[in-house]
Amino acid sequence: MLADQADRDRVLVIGVDGATFDLLLPWIEEGFLPNIAAIWRRSSYGSLRSTIPPITASAWTSFQTGKNPGKHGLFDFTQYRPGSYDTSFANANSVQAEPLWQVLSRHGKRVVVINVPVTYPPKPVNGYMISGMLTPSVDAEFTHPPGLYEELVREIGDYQIFLPARAALQMGTRDFVDRLRYLTQKRAEAALFLMRRADWDFFMVHFQSSDVLQHALWSHLDPGHPRFFSIPQADREYARSYYAELDGLIGQIVAEAGVDVTVILMSDHGFGPARRRFHINQWLANEGYLSIGASNLRKRTIERAESFVRTVDVLKLRRRLLTPFSDREKLVRRLTQESLIDWGATRVYALPCSAVGRLQINCKDREPSGLVEQGSEYQRLRSEVAERLQQWRDPETGDAVVEQVLEREDIYSGPASGLMPDLIAEPAEGYQIATRFKGGLLFSPLAEDFTGTHRMNGILILAGPHVVPEKHIHGAQIVDLFPTILALLGLPLSSDLDGRALTEALKEEYLQAHPLQWEDRESAPSEDTPTDTTYSAEDADEIADRLKGLGYLD
Repeated sequence: MLADQADRDRVLVIGVDGATFDLLLPWIEEGFLPNIAAIWRRSSYGSLRSTIPPITASAWTSFQTGKNPGKHGLFDFTQYRPGSYDTSFANANSVQAEPLWQVLSRHGKRVVVINVPVTYPPKPVNGYMISGMLTPSVDAEFTHPPGLYEELVREIGDYQIFLPARAALQMGTRDFVDRLRYLTQKRAEAALFLMRRADWDFFMVHFQSSDVLQHALWSHLDPGHPRFFSIPQADREYARSYYAELDGLIGQIVAEAGVDVTVILMSDHGFGPARRRFHINQWLANEGYLSIGASNLRKRTIERAESFVRTVDVLKLRRRLLTPFSDREKLVRRLTQESLIDWGATRVYALPCSAVGRLQINCKDREPSGLVEQGSEYQRLRSEVAERLQQWRDPETGDAVVEQVLEREDIYSGPASGLMPDLIAEPAEGYQIATRFKGGLLFSPLAEDFTGTHRMNGILILAGPHVVPEKHIHGAQIVDLFPTILALLGLPLSSDLDGRALTEALKEEYLQAHPLQWEDRESAPSEDTPTDTTYSAEDADEIADRLKGLGYLD
């Protein structure tokens, strides 16, 4: 800690992607996570409700803006392009609200931000930024100030961005866990280097590898997963050892920050088991809402090409980790992206999405080949599809496939609401919703290296000199952290925030000395058609490959 930091309020945020109390609480109680337990014992704590959908791009953007997706514009990793049937990859330029670090910089606060998703390309801040998950590669300019990457490498030896979950099957459990531990260690070393170097008021480091591990090896971690007890205990313990490593690194970072700092340990969503994939566009076709216009020959051509690529994935283990797409893979991507849907005979369709059903009505005067009149016909059709999806049962198990279906007005508000889906179908426990057609199947098994998926409730552990200890916070949402951090740093809250400051977690004497302040600021207007000028075609392929490796693109 630098000498002049001792007399001012500072906030440290540690993001553990996908962390859930379902795992952490039993491990805390048995003494497996002593450093997290030490924070827990002096904290206000509770579940942290994610966005709908509970996916990285949407949730972390709501954290960094304090606003719902209808204001910041990101529903998923891809953006709907009004007036078309296409989507494009999102990035920091897609965010239609001012992020936290820019607000803090505007008020003269010094910030350090490391590896937070949806911060590429990095924008100037009053301090340091290393962008996160949607950074295409370390060859891109992904730091502020420019050149920080080269300095990091000189200092800590290596800095990598990502390892895909599917690497678990190719590498084996132990090598996979070792690689994730290495990435996490280097992330922590970067954090410690900048923490010692920088004069900061707000410091944030995000660990993505916990999410990657849980996607691939949830079956090794959750005793409720049907495969858990069939996995050798030594492999289960080795997977769990990642968290012991992470716990130790968190302890180092918190100790380095100092005792006078407010610590926020959080996740963007929770986790649960994934067992079965539901192909929602096929369901729409079977129910008569969508028309498949491709010939059987075309379908068989795509299926053969996909089968070839899967075989190559198994035989050429290292290629998928280290080299770009082959020409055959690019052909498959073009074939599958060129829609099989007959738009002129389709009323409802699902756009690609990572976690939920992202349903669009094919409206006249909105979509290129729209059929459905906006107004009463649109609303009747939405209600009908929602009701039928919620009533649908898996013929094999009798279980509900969809937990609930929401209309966009139910959950989104703001100038970017038009970029949100007409209907959002949330999958029931154990199911993942996919959009790709798969030989007429409604259901298919998940890949062997994809056993966990996102759930709504993440974690919040808030500790520090101004925090009420041992208090259970009820009803906290991820948008609440933005105004809470502003309040902890003595800054005004803007009037169009969707979150609230979690004042129940703060000591009364602090609130009396630092009453909440407000300022009037409005959300930026939405562009009619989002544009993407950041990613080259090669970069977009790399991002797509990474998301596919997490099971986010089917």
